[in-house]
Amino acid sequence: MTVQGGNLMKRIIILTALILASAGVVLAEQSYSQSNTLINRVVTVPAGDEFRGIFMIPISSQNATVGQEVKLALSQDYYYRGKKIAPVGSLINGNVIEVSPARHGSVNGKLTLRFSSIVTPAGQKIPISAVVKTEDQTGTLLGDQKFGSPNEYSVNFDDEERNSSHLAGLGKGLIMKNEVGSGGGLVKSIWDKGSEVEIPVNAKVELVLTQPITVSPLNDED
Repeated sequence: MTVQGGNLMKRIIILTALILASAGVVLAEQSYSQSNTLINRVVTVPAGDEFRGIFMIPISSQNATVGQEVKLALSQDYYYRGKKIAPVGSLINGNVIEVSPARHGSVNGKLTLRFSSIVTPAGQKIPISAVVKTEDQTGTLLGDQKFGSPNEYSVNFDDEERNSSHLAGLGKGLIMKNEVGSGGGLVKSIWDKGSEVEIPVNAKVELVLTQPITVSPLNDED
């Protein structure tokens, strides 16, 4: 091999090394950029975070069954720390996990619901674990409970709804009412039937996550 040929081969080798090095830098930058973008596009929402829904179908402790489907819709955009998790109108899917109808002896009905997913209008499914917000954090709703200030409790209704629906107040801190007539005494208490949990269509409720969720936040345009 001539000196000229040897120099040419060296130049080719050096040029190839430079190209490979440059490609490696580009790939590393792309990998870092993609990783950084992924981190910025994933949000973990902790257990205890709250959001609001509205019932799309009525439900009662009188005739509900364990496993029965319950459907709500987000009544407003769901945000966490400025990140949009799901838009208003998204479907909230749940089931009845415990139910007990009212019985004689002034025993009130009970109803426990658990929600397992949010489905956005675009079809994105977000797995969740959530219950209706109650003071004891069990999510169990009881019949024959009264409202205090509507803004302080899980379920908020208009005055007309509260007066006409006979809802038993599904929120936190509500006081059980068990009136026994002065003339009936114990006999009246034994024969009286307790109140059912009655939730009509369009009833608004506050839900709380029982487990954290990890989700890619949406743009405000979504």
